Amino acid sequence: MKDFFKKHSKVVIWAIVMIIFDILALIIPSNKLGQASEYYWGGFAFINLAFVLIGVVLFALQLNKTVIFNNTMIAYVFSAAYFAIVFVLNLIYMFIFDADNGYKEVFIPNIIILLLYVAAMVVAYRGMSHMSSVTKKTEQKVAQRRLTTAKVDFIMSGAENEAVKNALKDLSEDVKYCDPIGVDATAELEKDFESKVDAIGALISGGAEEEEVLKAIKAAKNQLKYRNEVLKASK
Repeated sequence: MKDFFKKHSKVVIWAIVMIIFDILALIIPSNKLGQASEYYWGGFAFINLAFVLIGVVLFALQLNKTVIFNNTMIAYVFSAAYFAIVFVLNLIYMFIFDADNGYKEVFIPNIIILLLYVAAMVVAYRGMSHMSSVTKKTEQKVAQRRLTTAKVDFIMSGAENEAVKNALKDLSEDVKYCDPIGVDATAELEKDFESKVDAIGALISGGAEEEEVLKAIKAAKNQLKYRNEVLKASK
């Protein structure tokens, strides 16, 4: 239970605010208790519906650990706008309007606002899904670039020739500082580069001559340079 409160503190706080509002609304109606107008109870019901909907949204956003906060901002903005409009509108119904048959007057505006909110959240969900997908791909590409850098550094640690070590150090720097976010046009070039790095490792572990290893390193550097030029031209 303690872990639940800690993980979902926003939802818990939201529920407490809802309970406080309900207690006040039931204790202090616009007229005498039990004689409040239909506007009052209609507004009360739609404010509670807004509380529940926003609580569900908060809970759902906190459950989804694959999206970062920046990607969910649009959902928070739409939810805050929806709740603010519903809360103010229905407070007016509860404490200002008074009629014998107010359900229709309360129902229609609230349903329109609710439908607009649902439509906005559908748009927000699609936007969050797209941004999360882009973020995930970016993280994967950055992670792959770090692995490649580590691979070059590992190969360098096994080299004994000083010229080879210096060449590998330069290659490691090139890999480390190049743009990791490739495009479709660079995908095959990046695979070829990885193959060339593996070939360098095989040459060094196999005791190849300095000239042959340096030639392989130069080929890898040229491949990476070509990939970077293609990436630059594609943007």
